[in-house]
Amino acid sequence: MSDEDEQHVLAIDTIKEFSNYYSKKIGCLDNSLIEYIPDFLIISPPRTGSTWLSENLAIHPSILITSRELRYFSRYWKYFDINWYLRQFEKGVGRKKGEKSPEYAALPIQAINFIRSINPNLKLIFLMRDPIERAWSHTKHNYVFREANFFAYDDDFDSIPDSKFIENFIHDWPLVCGDYLGSLKRWLEIFPKEQFFIGFYESIKNDPKNLLADIFDFLGVKREIDWGKFRISEMFMEGVRKEPPENFKQHLREIYNERTIDLAKFLKEQFDIDIPNEWRNTLNYSNEYAQKHRNSDIFQKFDEQYLIDLLNMENRYMTISVVVDRTTRKSREKLKMHRSCIIWFTGLSASGKSTIANELDYILSTKGIHSYILDGDAIRIGLNKDLGYTKNDRSENIRRIGEVAKLFMDAGIVVITTFISPFKEDREIVRNLVEKGEFIEVYTKCPISICQERDPKGLYKRAIIGEIKNFTGISHPYEEPLNPEILLETDRLSISESVNKIITHIVPIIKMSDKSE
Repeated sequence: MSDEDEQHVLAIDTIKEFSNYYSKKIGCLDNSLIEYIPDFLIISPPRTGSTWLSENLAIHPSILITSRELRYFSRYWKYFDINWYLRQFEKGVGRKKGEKSPEYAALPIQAINFIRSINPNLKLIFLMRDPIERAWSHTKHNYVFREANFFAYDDDFDSIPDSKFIENFIHDWPLVCGDYLGSLKRWLEIFPKEQFFIGFYESIKNDPKNLLADIFDFLGVKREIDWGKFRISEMFMEGVRKEPPENFKQHLREIYNERTIDLAKFLKEQFDIDIPNEWRNTLNYSNEYAQKHRNSDIFQKFDEQYLIDLLNMENRYMTISVVVDRTTRKSREKLKMHRSCIIWFTGLSASGKSTIANELDYILSTKGIHSYILDGDAIRIGLNKDLGYTKNDRSENIRRIGEVAKLFMDAGIVVITTFISPFKEDREIVRNLVEKGEFIEVYTKCPISICQERDPKGLYKRAIIGEIKNFTGISHPYEEPLNPEILLETDRLSISESVNKIITHIVPIIKMSDKSE
């Protein structure tokens, strides 16, 4: 970014200036890329089920949805032109193409207008969730990722006082995210209502198959498919399991009650749909209650200028983050906006290393965290195909992987490794390659009897009858970590619980401060 551009970011004070600068940075569309233009966007606010939806849409053979949130129109328009954005959909030619970026729910009208200029027929999916439940989920998310008032907060979740939860909603971003009515009105000012699919998170719990089938119909793809391949009964990124404190719920009722009544009227008038019954119970939904707790002023400030300022503040933050001296590890971390580390999974075969690591990698990617998995099987058939399974070869295998992981760390990447790595001495050698706190040992502890029952590759059976020599746990020792950073008893914990435990541990380590370092 040039000095002139940086100064311009800091000087965007009017709607007209923003519109002109936005147009300049997005640039002109290359006609050769027209077939890459997306067909749909998921513009649902955060914590309303968009991850569940995108995960399931990705399974449909006639749909391509990007594997991570692109956030182009809310963040990265400043650094890449529109043609970079379109190339993200190159593999979707001939299919319905789209992306999900929850930040789009808070876009100002000026940005939405640019989106329509790219595809006037764009289809828009907007999911909503009971405002209190969404707010509570957002608060838990902020705790896990140490955002807003939970930045650098060290206490465990159960010890957080009610006042801390309430304080979280003094921040405007969670309030903007929960303003469904404001979001819908802005988008409907630019796009006709016939191009909207309005749905509810509650349907994911109550009737996920029909919700997904209705969205398939909306997108124009077949609903007659093999439903056994879909993950409709799974919940993604559930977070900490705990009911919201009553004081917090009451605080949110006073914020959202009147706005929700207005939303219900709007949805009925525009789309002839009713809000779910679950909302009425949680919000004490009644006109009498609303008259006593009127908070319309809170949402009136979220006008076009305010949203542009919000977007501009994000750009200022990114400007600070990407202005670096030289290409070093620290500069790469600034560019990625998070620190790097090594997450080293160790444990017996079939103890859950790869399964949990893959889910962790996915969750990190949805948060914009650059991660990569170094998998034991993949490394064995490539880099380390010359090594066997003797003690010396196993040690050399881990030594090489440690050096590779260190290189990935230097690139600013969160490295996830999945190796049995049976010897404590070898793991300590890798630990000593990096600074204290940058090597996070994750022990997937599981009784060998359970591992033998799982045995997805049939390795234990072959080892027991002698077909495989030097097999860890059968004919070769495994030295358990004495003090791993994270212990996962995978015979007791679910995949989601295991991933949440890891994320809770690593976020304070990889999160960068708001100031450039």
